[in-house]
Amino acid sequence: MHASVTSQNLLSTIKNPAIPTLLDNHNNFVVTYPHHPLSTSLHASTSSHINSPTSISSSRMTPLGKTLPVLDDKCTHLPPIPRTTSTHAQLLKPKQPLPFHSFPIPSTHALTLRVSPASLPHKSSVRKSSPSSTQKSQPIVQQKTSVLQHVESKLHRYYGTYPTSAALTLTPFGRPSRNHSFLSEATFDHVLIHLLKSSYLTKWEHQQLLSTHPLYSHLSTSIHRFRNIDFRPLSLINKAYASQTKIPTIRLTQFTAAILHYNFHIASVIRFCGNNYINSHLNPESIKHKLQGVVPADIVDYVYRALSVGAPSRINATSSAKNFWEYLRYGNHKSITSRPDLVQKSLVKEEKYNYVLPFPNWMARFIPNLHVSPEGIIVKEGKKDRIIYDASFHVHPHSFCPNDWTTVHDEPPIYYGSALYRHLSWIWNLRISYPDQIIYLWDDDVSGAFRIVKYNPEVASAFSAMVNGKLWIPVGQVFGGNTSAQNFEGIARARECLSSHFSTPEFIHLIKKHEDLLKKISYYVPSKKLVFTQAHSDSKNSGVFDKNGQRLPTPHNTFVDDNHIADIRSRITLA
Repeated sequence: MHASVTSQNLLSTIKNPAIPTLLDNHNNFVVTYPHHPLSTSLHASTSSHINSPTSISSSRMTPLGKTLPVLDDKCTHLPPIPRTTSTHAQLLKPKQPLPFHSFPIPSTHALTLRVSPASLPHKSSVRKSSPSSTQKSQPIVQQKTSVLQHVESKLHRYYGTYPTSAALTLTPFGRPSRNHSFLSEATFDHVLIHLLKSSYLTKWEHQQLLSTHPLYSHLSTSIHRFRNIDFRPLSLINKAYASQTKIPTIRLTQFTAAILHYNFHIASVIRFCGNNYINSHLNPESIKHKLQGVVPADIVDYVYRALSVGAPSRINATSSAKNFWEYLRYGNHKSITSRPDLVQKSLVKEEKYNYVLPFPNWMARFIPNLHVSPEGIIVKEGKKDRIIYDASFHVHPHSFCPNDWTTVHDEPPIYYGSALYRHLSWIWNLRISYPDQIIYLWDDDVSGAFRIVKYNPEVASAFSAMVNGKLWIPVGQVFGGNTSAQNFEGIARARECLSSHFSTPEFIHLIKKHEDLLKKISYYVPSKKLVFTQAHSDSKNSGVFDKNGQRLPTPHNTFVDDNHIADIRSRITLA
C-alpha cells in the first residue's frame, strides 16, 4: 500500500450501490443511479494514486456490520474456475487455487467472498500497546495494509490473471495484418486511461485533471469500481440465448470491466471473448481441405480468408478527430425513433447471438481508432421495417465514412445477380425432361447471413454505432457496408457447390441420416385433372440429362441469403 494511504480512506463504503450512466440517448450529460446486483462494495482507494493495490471487489465482498472486512479462510462457497471452450482457453488458465478452495458452483450473481471480522485485532488491544497518539495510528494503518494485501493475495491466487493483449494476438482468427488497419487521430482522451492507471501524477495534479471534465472523474471512478469484476464468463458460450428477452445487466457490467482492463483496446476484448465472436468453433484449415476438389479454387481461397483473417479483404484507412466528432454529434437518423420496439428487439437479438459488443456510450470519446456511423429504419410498403447501418452517410461534403475506406474492387466478385435467370432456366429444363410431373420449389433463408463473416478485430471499431444509450461494436459484418455482400458471397457460393454435389444418388445415405428433419416437410398434392404447360427443347435447353443419359445434379441458386431449389418429388428431398 502506498505511504499516503490513511486509516480514514483505506477502506470506504460505497453508500449508494450503483454504477452511474452519464449520457442519455441524445448524448446529453445526465447522472443516474440504477440499482445493480454487483454494486454493493467495499473498496480501497487513494485520491492521489489510481494504481494503488487492487481494491476489494464490489462483486466479491459484502460488509458485515461496521467492522473492517477480512476474508474468512473457512468460507465454503467460492466458485471454481469456470471452464472455457474457446480457442484461446490455454491463455485463460489461472494460477493454482488456495488449498481450502473446494466449492460448489453457484450462479454468476453469487460470485462474492464472505467477510468475517474474526481475524481483525480488537482496537482496544492496539491502544494498550500504543503509548502515544502518534504511535497509536501506526499499528492500525499497518494492520489494515496487511489485511488488504492478504485479501488481494487471495483474490489474485484464486482468480489468476487475464491474458495480455500481446498473448491474445496469437488467437488463430484475425491476427494483425498489413491489409487491416484503421487509425483515428490520437487525442488526449485516448491516453487518459494509461495516465490514470500510472503513478505519474501527484495527488494535486490528479485532482486538477479530474476536475477538468466530469467524464474524466467518472472514468477514474469506473476504473476502481470495475477493476476486480470477473469478466471471464464473456468467453463462455451463452447456452440460454434462445430464451433471452433482454440484455442481462451483469453482462453489460462484464463488458465494461473487460474494456477497462484492456485499456479501451477493442481488438483485445473481441479476441478475449472468443467463441461465436470470432467463429472459433470453425476450423478454417479443415474446411479448406474438405472444399478442395468440390468447390472452385478461387472460392475456397475466399472462404479461407474470411474464416481465418476476417473481413473486409483490405482496409487501410485513417480518420481525423474532427471527422469523429462530427459523426458523434450528428447521432442517428430521425427514423430510428419511429419504432423503439423494433430497435430494442433488434439490439437484444444482436447481442444474444454474439454479433455485437455493448458498452456504455460515454466511453466513445476514450476509445482509440473508433468511428460511429448513424443508424436508421427503412420503411417499404409490403415489406418488414428494417434497421440499417448507414455506412455511406456524409455529415458534410468533406466527411469520410466506412464505405469510403473500403472498395468492392478488393473483394470477391458477385454472382447472385444472375441467380433468378439460372433458377428459371433450370425450371424450364426440368419441364422438358419431366413433362407430366409436378415441379416443387424450395427456398431457405440464411439468418444473419452477413454477420456470419466476422470483421478482423483490428478494424471492427470502424463500423460502430450508438443506439439506445449504448455503444455497439460489431464483430460480424453490418447490413449497409459496401463489402458485406461480397464477403458473404464466397460462403454462399461454396454452399451452392457443396449442396449440388451432395444432391446425387451417390449420397442417398444422407436422407436416412437426417430423416428426423426431412419427415417434417409436407408436399402439395395436385389434382389429377391438372394439365401442365409443356416446354420445348432447343440448342441451349435440352433438359436435365447429359449426353450419356445421366441426371444432372440439382443446382442451388442463392440470391444474397436466399437459396432457391427446384426439382421433382423423387429428387427434391435429396436436393
